[in-house]
Amino acid sequence: MVLFSEAEFSGGKVRFVDAKFSGGTVSFAQAKFSGGTVDFVRAKFSGGLADFSAEFLGGRVEFGSEFSGGTVRFARANFSGGTARFVRAKFSGGTVDFSGANFSDGVVRFFGAEFTGGSASFVGAEFSGGAVEFPGVAFFCDVHGPWPGVHPPKRWPPFAPSDS
Repeated sequence: MVLFSEAEFSGGKVRFVDAKFSGGTVSFAQAKFSGGTVDFVRAKFSGGLADFSAEFLGGRVEFGSEFSGGTVRFARANFSGGTARFVRAKFSGGTVDFSGANFSDGVVRFFGAEFTGGSASFVGAEFSGGAVEFPGVAFFCDVHGPWPGVHPPKRWPPFAPSDS
Protein backbone atom coordinates (compact mmCIF):
# COMPACT_ATOMS: atom_id res chain seq x y z
CA MET A 1 0.00 0.00 0.00
CA VAL A 2 1.34 3.41 -1.02
CA LEU A 3 -0.50 6.34 0.57
CA PHE A 4 -0.35 10.00 -0.38
CA SER A 5 -3.90 10.58 0.88
CA GLU A 6 -4.57 14.15 2.02
CA ALA A 7 -1.11 15.21 0.79
CA GLU A 8 -0.71 18.77 -0.49
CA PHE A 9 1.27 19.49 -3.65
CA SER A 10 1.57 23.28 -3.80
CA GLY A 11 4.85 24.04 -5.57
CA GLY A 12 8.04 22.69 -7.05
CA LYS A 13 8.24 19.36 -8.89
CA VAL A 14 7.33 15.87 -7.78
CA ARG A 15 8.24 13.20 -10.34
CA PHE A 16 6.97 9.62 -10.53
CA VAL A 17 8.44 9.21 -14.05
CA ASP A 18 8.84 5.51 -14.99
CA ALA A 19 7.53 4.44 -11.55
CA LYS A 20 5.94 0.98 -11.30
CA PHE A 21 3.01 0.23 -8.99
CA SER A 22 1.81 -3.38 -9.07
CA GLY A 23 -1.19 -4.73 -7.14
CA GLY A 24 -2.31 -3.32 -3.82
CA THR A 25 -3.42 0.29 -3.39
CA VAL A 26 -1.88 3.58 -4.49
CA SER A 27 -3.94 6.38 -2.98
CA PHE A 28 -3.96 10.12 -3.54
CA ALA A 29 -7.52 10.32 -2.16
CA GLN A 30 -8.35 13.81 -0.87
CA ALA A 31 -4.92 15.10 -1.92
CA LYS A 32 -4.70 18.72 -3.10
CA PHE A 33 -2.78 19.65 -6.21
CA SER A 34 -2.61 23.45 -6.10
CA GLY A 35 0.72 24.42 -7.64
CA GLY A 36 3.92 23.17 -9.16
CA THR A 37 4.15 20.02 -11.29
CA VAL A 38 3.41 16.39 -10.43
CA ASP A 39 4.56 14.06 -13.19
CA PHE A 40 3.41 10.43 -13.71
CA VAL A 41 4.74 10.18 -17.30
CA ARG A 42 5.46 6.55 -18.28
CA ALA A 43 4.41 5.38 -14.80
CA LYS A 44 2.82 1.92 -14.82
CA PHE A 45 -0.05 0.94 -12.56
CA SER A 46 -1.08 -2.72 -12.80
CA GLY A 47 -3.88 -4.36 -10.84
CA GLY A 48 -5.12 -3.14 -7.49
CA LEU A 49 -6.52 0.34 -6.92
CA ALA A 50 -5.09 3.66 -8.09
CA ASP A 51 -7.19 6.30 -6.33
CA PHE A 52 -6.92 9.92 -7.51
CA SER A 53 -10.20 11.16 -5.98
CA ALA A 54 -8.46 14.44 -5.26
CA GLU A 55 -8.71 18.20 -5.74
CA PHE A 56 -6.95 19.61 -8.79
CA LEU A 57 -6.91 23.34 -8.00
CA GLY A 58 -3.79 24.63 -9.74
CA GLY A 59 -0.42 23.70 -11.12
CA ARG A 60 0.00 20.83 -13.57
CA VAL A 61 -0.46 17.07 -13.19
CA GLU A 62 0.76 14.84 -16.05
CA PHE A 63 -0.77 11.35 -16.43
CA GLY A 64 0.96 10.02 -19.57
CA SER A 65 0.74 6.69 -17.77
CA GLU A 66 -0.30 3.09 -18.35
CA PHE A 67 -3.05 1.63 -16.20
CA SER A 68 -3.77 -2.09 -16.65
CA GLY A 69 -6.38 -4.10 -14.79
CA GLY A 70 -7.68 -3.12 -11.39
CA THR A 71 -9.51 0.14 -10.74
CA VAL A 72 -8.46 3.69 -11.55
CA ARG A 73 -10.61 6.06 -9.51
CA PHE A 74 -11.15 9.77 -10.10
CA ALA A 75 -14.67 9.51 -8.63
CA ARG A 76 -15.80 12.82 -7.13
CA ALA A 77 -12.46 14.42 -8.08
CA ASN A 78 -12.63 18.20 -8.30
CA PHE A 79 -10.98 19.69 -11.39
CA SER A 80 -11.35 23.42 -10.64
CA GLY A 81 -8.03 24.93 -11.70
CA GLY A 82 -4.66 24.25 -13.23
CA THR A 83 -4.05 21.57 -15.85
CA ALA A 84 -4.49 17.80 -15.69
CA ARG A 85 -3.14 16.05 -18.78
CA PHE A 86 -3.87 12.46 -19.80
CA VAL A 87 -1.96 12.77 -23.06
CA ARG A 88 -1.51 9.31 -24.62
CA ALA A 89 -2.48 7.64 -21.33
CA LYS A 90 -3.42 3.99 -21.75
CA PHE A 91 -6.20 2.39 -19.71
CA SER A 92 -6.53 -1.34 -20.42
CA GLY A 93 -8.89 -3.75 -18.68
CA GLY A 94 -10.37 -3.01 -15.30
CA THR A 95 -12.48 0.01 -14.43
CA VAL A 96 -11.84 3.72 -14.95
CA ASP A 97 -14.17 5.75 -12.75
CA PHE A 98 -14.77 9.51 -13.18
CA SER A 99 -18.30 9.24 -11.73
CA GLY A 100 -19.41 12.36 -9.91
CA ALA A 101 -16.26 14.27 -10.91
CA ASN A 102 -16.59 18.05 -11.11
CA PHE A 103 -15.02 19.77 -14.12
CA SER A 104 -15.63 23.45 -13.34
CA ASP A 105 -12.44 25.31 -14.27
CA GLY A 106 -8.93 24.74 -15.48
CA VAL A 107 -7.97 22.43 -18.33
CA VAL A 108 -8.29 18.64 -18.54
CA ARG A 109 -6.83 17.08 -21.70
CA PHE A 110 -7.24 13.49 -22.86
CA PHE A 111 -5.37 13.92 -26.20
CA GLY A 112 -4.81 10.50 -27.77
CA ALA A 113 -5.75 8.56 -24.63
CA GLU A 114 -6.82 4.93 -25.14
CA PHE A 115 -9.43 3.03 -23.15
CA THR A 116 -9.44 -0.69 -24.05
CA GLY A 117 -11.39 -3.49 -22.38
CA GLY A 118 -13.17 -3.04 -19.07
CA SER A 119 -15.26 0.08 -18.61
CA ALA A 120 -15.04 3.85 -18.24
CA SER A 121 -17.67 5.80 -16.29
CA PHE A 122 -18.43 9.51 -16.29
CA VAL A 123 -21.88 8.97 -14.73
CA GLY A 124 -22.93 11.99 -12.66
CA ALA A 125 -19.90 14.02 -13.74
CA GLU A 126 -20.55 17.75 -13.94
CA PHE A 127 -19.08 19.74 -16.83
CA SER A 128 -19.74 23.39 -15.93
CA GLY A 129 -16.67 25.33 -17.01
CA GLY A 130 -13.04 25.29 -18.00
CA ALA A 131 -11.96 23.11 -20.91
CA VAL A 132 -12.31 19.33 -21.09
CA GLU A 133 -10.79 18.07 -24.33
CA PHE A 134 -11.03 14.55 -25.83
CA PRO A 135 -9.49 14.83 -29.34
CA GLY A 136 -8.19 11.56 -30.74
CA VAL A 137 -9.42 9.52 -27.78
CA ALA A 138 -10.11 5.85 -28.52
CA PHE A 139 -12.78 4.06 -26.48
CA PHE A 140 -12.67 0.29 -27.04
CA CYS A 141 -14.63 -0.45 -23.87
CA ASP A 142 -18.01 0.08 -22.26
CA VAL A 143 -18.50 3.83 -21.73
CA HIS A 144 -21.06 5.20 -19.31
CA GLY A 145 -21.69 8.91 -19.07
CA PRO A 146 -24.14 11.75 -18.72
CA TRP A 147 -25.01 11.57 -22.43
CA PRO A 148 -28.46 9.85 -22.60
CA GLY A 149 -29.00 7.77 -25.71
CA VAL A 150 -25.45 8.30 -26.98
CA HIS A 151 -23.43 5.20 -27.70
CA PRO A 152 -19.94 6.22 -28.77
CA PRO A 153 -18.27 4.72 -31.82
CA LYS A 154 -14.68 3.51 -31.52
CA ARG A 155 -13.26 7.00 -31.90
CA TRP A 156 -15.29 9.49 -29.97
CA PRO A 157 -14.61 13.09 -28.94
CA PRO A 158 -17.75 13.96 -26.97
CA PHE A 159 -16.54 17.52 -26.44
CA ALA A 160 -14.77 19.59 -29.05
CA PRO A 161 -11.84 21.72 -27.90
CA SER A 162 -12.90 25.18 -26.87
CA ASP A 163 -12.76 27.87 -29.54
CA SER A 164 -12.12 30.52 -26.93
